[in-house]
Amino acid sequence: MSFIKHSIFLHELAHYLIAKTIPSIKVTSVNFNSHVKYESKNLTATRTFLIGYAPFYILISISYIALYIMQYYVSPNLHSDLMVLVYIGLSYISIISILGIIPSIQDAKQPYILLKKQLFMFRRIPFVLLFGPIIIILGLPGLLLSHIYSKLGKYQILLNLLIYFILIQIMLNYHQIINMVVS
Repeated sequence: MSFIKHSIFLHELAHYLIAKTIPSIKVTSVNFNSHVKYESKNLTATRTFLIGYAPFYILISISYIALYIMQYYVSPNLHSDLMVLVYIGLSYISIISILGIIPSIQDAKQPYILLKKQLFMFRRIPFVLLFGPIIIILGLPGLLLSHIYSKLGKYQILLNLLIYFILIQIMLNYHQIINMVVS
């Protein structure tokens, strides 16, 4: 159970950190076990995207970095007890990060709803034309995963594990490609 609690904490922490970073956003309520509420006088699709998809991109990056460190720095040195503990700790960080990456369906849809509204606001058209395609392209994986996740019910953990194993394969193959290019 602590895996899930820690992953929810990381998920909400990512929302909170990005919301605090954006100057015009005011965080109104924080509960690291369930939600981060925020408000702004000028809430745009871009800002909503940054906050809503923060866990997806930040936690995937954390998991990837932990896996990378485990594979290429810790694994060759597993002969000491300290390195075994570091390996276990990094494994834990990597797993709880992956468990928290999928945005809620509301977080996934909100940037698209605001983008649609802003498309008909004359003063926002240049921003919508510039950032709209970026939001659509970068948001599709999270939107798709959150939709699938909402339909899986009690099998949601399987989607997280599939993402974890795909991330491991990307990491391993990416390093092999770099080695081929360098040699």
